[in-house]
Amino acid sequence: MSAPIFLSFASNDRKPAETICKAVEQRGFSCWIATRNIAPGENFQEAITRAIRTAKVMILVFSAHANNSLEVKKEIALAGRYNVIVVPVRVEDVVPNDALSYELAVRQWIDLFDDWENAIDRLITQISTVVQANPAAAGPGVTRMAEPASPQAEPKPAAKPARTSVLLPVLAGALALLIIIAGGLAWRFWPASGTPDGAAVPGAPQSSRPVANAETPPSAATGSLEQALLSRLASAASRLDSKRREDVARDYIASPDHKALAVPASGSGQWRAYNRPTREIATEGALESCQIQHGEPCVLIAVDDVPQPVPADGKWAPRDMPRPRYTGEYNLAQIPGIGSKTRERSDIVNYGFAAAPKAVAFHPVFDRIFVATQAPNQRAAEEEALRKCNEDPVRKGQGGPCFLYAVDNHVVLPLRLREPLTAGGPTIAAGPSAVPAPAAPSAPAQPVASRPPRPSAMREHCATPRGLPGVQQYCASSVLPALVGDRSGRSTYDVENLFDENPATAWVKARRQPGDGWILIDFDAERLVTAMAITNGYQKNGAVFRDNYRVRRLRLVSSTGETASVNVADQEGPQRISLDRPIRAEWLQIVIEDVYPGAREPDLAISELRVISQAAH
Repeated sequence: MSAPIFLSFASNDRKPAETICKAVEQRGFSCWIATRNIAPGENFQEAITRAIRTAKVMILVFSAHANNSLEVKKEIALAGRYNVIVVPVRVEDVVPNDALSYELAVRQWIDLFDDWENAIDRLITQISTVVQANPAAAGPGVTRMAEPASPQAEPKPAAKPARTSVLLPVLAGALALLIIIAGGLAWRFWPASGTPDGAAVPGAPQSSRPVANAETPPSAATGSLEQALLSRLASAASRLDSKRREDVARDYIASPDHKALAVPASGSGQWRAYNRPTREIATEGALESCQIQHGEPCVLIAVDDVPQPVPADGKWAPRDMPRPRYTGEYNLAQIPGIGSKTRERSDIVNYGFAAAPKAVAFHPVFDRIFVATQAPNQRAAEEEALRKCNEDPVRKGQGGPCFLYAVDNHVVLPLRLREPLTAGGPTIAAGPSAVPAPAAPSAPAQPVASRPPRPSAMREHCATPRGLPGVQQYCASSVLPALVGDRSGRSTYDVENLFDENPATAWVKARRQPGDGWILIDFDAERLVTAMAITNGYQKNGAVFRDNYRVRRLRLVSSTGETASVNVADQEGPQRISLDRPIRAEWLQIVIEDVYPGAREPDLAISELRVISQAAH
């Protein structure tokens, strides 16, 4: 089978290549990939040559493996011979060697490891400009209609071609291109299409979604799944009419894994979460967003292609999710329904320390969350956050008005407020005590405006440790991204490895970040730091330790402006380093000033890092 898009990749990059192929085909284009399209017994070299010759675009999956792959170099050479446009996409932060630098010097790179969704959009845009024919015509699993043989028309006298006969192909091509672009935009922004962390939009029109050809009968498996979903929806969502239940079932089947379907306990709606990294995250996302949107706990109908069993008594048990009813102080880990990329935004990470008056507004559709800080007064902050959320050009009002999530540092989501909580009036002083808490009265919190602002970075990652006295969170200036194709969507080198008490894991700095990076430890109050404990490098084993960069010197910078420098030994095992004098700090930034070079990899790693401190008096 030929296809307009050929995927070139090293054998070790099979997983990311298949992930890219799936993403491209979900957006309506047909791919040729060796792991799927070479039939058993077929000549490998002939099949690849034939596929490249008939392709219009070659997606080069570029990594360290591809950099050293002779087969990839041959495929690029064939693309040049047959005038196939090469689009290089990097799945790792590596640069091409001399041979590939020459071949790819004039190509525009797309980096998939930084921002998957935006990068895929760029890739689809480039493909759309080249592939003029109907992109879905040769998709896997879709039978192409046989083209009629040329009719044996009766001979006619030769005549000068009409001008319209010349224009018709041009107009048809332009119309096809407009349809492709419109379809791509609809797929990207239509509520039911989802994002890497997307949630389905309740009540959205379904007629515009791409669906299977109505003349093509569904497979037995698809049919049985649809019937199973319909029987469960009839039981759990009895208030939806039969046509709506059929739409819900079909849309769920068409959604990409991992996915989950939930309905409110009252049976009056539905919520679909899909394209999530894991089954567990999809389940949590569907139940949380359903509970937020409908204001009641929801029941789980299906996860991926596995419908949940129907209760013997027909009474479905709703699952009350804790995060939608959380009412405590602002805590990044307690925000429901949002994905990892949204959770890592610097304004979300640093909101707890942002200057008041401030507020947060939220909507579960598309994980949309908006922050307002330093407003003239508290009501103005709430109005601004809600306005930004309700005027969101991505959501376009789908799912109804936004909810007020936080008033200053108090979470008020369970109140389901769509208007400001604070009454209008004179300017309100900054600080949590100026805002009425939605829960039972408690001791007033200390004003957060007095806390010194801490350093931050655009790509910083933060995590909340458990069982570390006085520590509120760890943050790192960057993290080496996950390899494209990792279904978890999470880096295995994240900041929580610094306090997991496992030297076989490590935090690793992103290669693209200038300098050697930093780590910041936030305390819950002022602490007196006396020493630090570090397990240097990546201590998975001796070879990995030597291959990667290690820390040579650190500079400690506290919230009070105090500084100290410490030298770290280049050795395996934990080290305890005492400071010459204690440092007072509400937060402590640990800046990496010098490193020991690695034998092979350009990655800087630290396996464990703790500070020894006590409460300041």
